[in-house]
Amino acid sequence: MIALIITIAALVIGFIYFYFTQIVPGAIIWWSIPIIFLVAWLAGFLLLVIFFGCCTALQSKKQKITAPKPFFNWFIYHMTIFLRGFYNMKVIVEGKELIPDKKDILIVSNHQSNLDPLMIISAFKGKPVTFIMKNNIMKVPIVGTWLYVSGFLPLDRSNNRKAMEVIDQAIERLQSGFSLAVYPEGTRSKGPDMNRFRNGIFRLIEKAQVDTVVLAIDNFYKVRKRFPFCRTKVLIRVCEVLKYEDVKDMHTNEIGDRVQKTIEDNLADARSRYPWLRQ
Repeated sequence: MIALIITIAALVIGFIYFYFTQIVPGAIIWWSIPIIFLVAWLAGFLLLVIFFGCCTALQSKKQKITAPKPFFNWFIYHMTIFLRGFYNMKVIVEGKELIPDKKDILIVSNHQSNLDPLMIISAFKGKPVTFIMKNNIMKVPIVGTWLYVSGFLPLDRSNNRKAMEVIDQAIERLQSGFSLAVYPEGTRSKGPDMNRFRNGIFRLIEKAQVDTVVLAIDNFYKVRKRFPFCRTKVLIRVCEVLKYEDVKDMHTNEIGDRVQKTIEDNLADARSRYPWLRQ
């Protein structure tokens, strides 16, 4: 959508410029047409960035966000679609039919790169997804504020009190009927192997009493190495949906171990099926 809007704007701006500078004077320079379009496209993108900055300037991270703001979520979703094309990725989504229609779900996934949360958002069309994420990302000017008002929750792992406050906010968010995604590894693996899960995050299931969608993602760690000349296939697989009733009597360590094994088994299965995951 964002790329389409910029392209349409570039065509309009480019045609107006071409009409008054070349058609009207009767001095058409045909080889300049693609250059005019390119410059107009870049101008359209710059205007989008300015619009993005102006909208963010009207917001503050001091305000308490009880629910994600729809406009900001809409923009993030379409920006993920744009970035999918920019990074030359082909996203393969498997098992999407398993995702429940309800919006109050916890999403759990392995974590390979900074790009996989963006593509998870793009895969959940019609279901706004926000993440518990490292607080240092929220410190990035403009982007951090935009993520905050969109409902993303910053986690400061060096401050236990603030970390517990974020967990409480996450519980409230889930109980209010919104989806939330977490990475039990706590950080990127930056490769095909998973880090050990930090199972404390699974207390969200117990406290919020929600179902959990388990995802296995793969090949994201290769994108930056192959960008921009080679297209990269990446996988997002819905492994299973854990019903709250089925795990409510389990300890968080048991749930974490089960989820990690499920993801590891699905990664092994996918890599045995798809040669492009082994290349």
